[in-house]
Amino acid sequence: MAVVFYHYCFYFGVDDAARGNRPWPELAAMARYGHLGVQLFFMISGFLVLQSALSKDVAGFLRARVVRLYPAFLVCCTITYAAVAFIPGEPHALVNYLYNLTMLNGLVDSFRGVPPDYLDGSYWTLALEWKFYLLIAILIALRQLRYIERALWGWAAASVVACFHSSPWLVDYALTPWSAYFIAGAAFFRGHSRGWTAPRVVLVMAAFVLCLIHTGEQNEQLTAAHGTHFSMAVSLGIVTAGFALFAALSARPLRIGFLQPRLVVLLGALSYPVYLLHFRLGAAQVRLLWSRIDPVMLLVAMVAAVVIVAYIVHAGVERPAWRILRRRRAETFVPSAPLSAG
Repeated sequence: MAVVFYHYCFYFGVDDAARGNRPWPELAAMARYGHLGVQLFFMISGFLVLQSALSKDVAGFLRARVVRLYPAFLVCCTITYAAVAFIPGEPHALVNYLYNLTMLNGLVDSFRGVPPDYLDGSYWTLALEWKFYLLIAILIALRQLRYIERALWGWAAASVVACFHSSPWLVDYALTPWSAYFIAGAAFFRGHSRGWTAPRVVLVMAAFVLCLIHTGEQNEQLTAAHGTHFSMAVSLGIVTAGFALFAALSARPLRIGFLQPRLVVLLGALSYPVYLLHFRLGAAQVRLLWSRIDPVMLLVAMVAAVVIVAYIVHAGVERPAWRILRRRRAETFVPSAPLSAG
């Protein structure tokens, strides 16, 4: 939701100089820092993807990623394409839609050295995700996943080199400058699952310093790009708070008594389709409806609409697809020996 409000209340523009050319300038001061939700997302990915990779071979790991990501993506991509096809002036080439359906267009185009043409601007993070999955898959194939901390240290070293001498190779293959967030999430998982040792603490601290450096550079870039001041203290404080939260969660599980587990799981499940749907459809709604509807009502309606559609995608597509795919997986699995009770 931080990313949603960043795009809706700060990133999107309107033709109204009296409002600073932003639809909801009253919220822009806070919403401008919502872009840091992407960093938190990469840390979560580093933690959970490594957890998912345990006890899996390469095929099993990639299958799990496909089952988790593709059902919602195929539907959300189609919804976006179908919606913008009816908006005058919106590019909607069928070939681009079909290429985006693979979810690998950003990955392939980056390796080809050409700018990816995303149907929705939020899809760029999926290319980074798949590169991270490939790195994990390589470690599994080489039977090195148990020694992943060695790889994380090497990855951190490449990230340090990128701070002083960035190159397309480091960006494309080492995922710099975003790599430190994946490293941090994976290191937090190792500390959570295997216990905290001095080298693991140092690895987290190294990733933390790299994340602060990246946040500072990004802060300057955004200030220059938008002509609006981004507070360095606020940005660094948000990243520090994210690390503090992960440190608390990885030390021991936190129990949130006022939230029921099912609600927590549902909110987590909705975050993916909300992310996939919000950007281009939101931009189209602002462009078409901002001058016709009360701005407050429009913002409430936009957020409610994206959450409702995300729930429909989750309940009507993701859950049934997961049941079918997992049932087929179970039916084709034949154990080579009787399973023990343990």
